[in-house]
Amino acid sequence: MKRIILNGGTGNQLFQIAEALDIMRTGESVVIDDSIVSTQWFQKYILKQRVVESCLNFFYIDSDIKITNSFFTLFYILLSKLLKRLTYNHLKLIADDRACSGRYMLGYWQNPELASLLSGVLTSARDNQNIKNSEILDLIASAPSVAIHIRRGDYLLPENSYFYECTEDYYLKAISLVGEGRFYIFSDDIPWSKSIGIFPEDSIFVDHNSGDNSHMDMILMSKCEKLIIANSTFSIWAALLSNSKHVIAPKYYYKGIENSIVLPEWTLIEG
Repeated sequence: MKRIILNGGTGNQLFQIAEALDIMRTGESVVIDDSIVSTQWFQKYILKQRVVESCLNFFYIDSDIKITNSFFTLFYILLSKLLKRLTYNHLKLIADDRACSGRYMLGYWQNPELASLLSGVLTSARDNQNIKNSEILDLIASAPSVAIHIRRGDYLLPENSYFYECTEDYYLKAISLVGEGRFYIFSDDIPWSKSIGIFPEDSIFVDHNSGDNSHMDMILMSKCEKLIIANSTFSIWAALLSNSKHVIAPKYYYKGIENSIVLPEWTLIEG
């Protein structure tokens, strides 16, 4: 039995779940372990990483795959890290690839080709029928629509300077290619998105989904006909779940490293 340990933000966790579903298709037993993402103190003080919530609190997966968590998993992760350091990375208790013999697996496995495994079984686990979201869903359905995702926030921190920056120029180029449609702008920095003044006057800035409801931005984006996404697994998943053939994405994910988390039919541009 393989035990897939969830880690990272919502987008990365969805890739890990897709990996688990793909392994399950081979006939092997799989368990999803959300011990890390369910334990804030472990993320913050032990792993010293950005605290995230389990995407299983946001989404319901219509599958018979088992979900569990355990303090033993946290202990095992610490033991694995210690042994890797003492043996100069020669001894690993936790596998980062399904080909390895280990039971525990911890990695990102950002394979967009597996997105279809989730597109039919993933639904919101929380009430998404608030008035604002219902109104936006109706607007999206009523006329040609373009979702635009702008990721800034933690990408601007010095320790994250290796991420490629989707500049104003990137969005201007993308807008010139995307064609007609009402723009729906999603961002963790709505004030900056408004201040650059590059979007049409009838654009809608979606700024009400936060905290427990933040996953609704992904769902709303996925309902749009066309998407302009950032180098973020959050908007990448919005595009993957949309099945849209009209997706514009940045050519680079990290500085100097081309974006590999894309589908062949997407348009990649620099900016």
